[in-house]
Amino acid sequence: MFFIGISLPQTGNAQSRKVVKAQAKANRQKTDIKEAYLTAKKKDTNHRMSLQTAETRKRMKQSRKQADKFNNRYHECFIKHIFRHKH
Repeated sequence: MFFIGISLPQTGNAQSRKVVKAQAKANRQKTDIKEAYLTAKKKDTNHRMSLQTAETRKRMKQSRKQADKFNNRYHECFIKHIFRHKH
């Protein structure tokens, strides 16, 4: 009796085809929403940058690079941070 129970396939965990399709559709909708958000954000950023003068854009780029440099320096391995060449 015990061996018969183990050898039979278990169908309790199998999902129906409709459930799998519904999950796939929900995942596609999530990715579509995310892509639409990213494209709108990029378009908005480009529009705001186009409103600035060339000098202002240069300053903005420089300050963004400096902020990234200061904010990302502690994300590297602590051994690299310790043995990094300091001026």
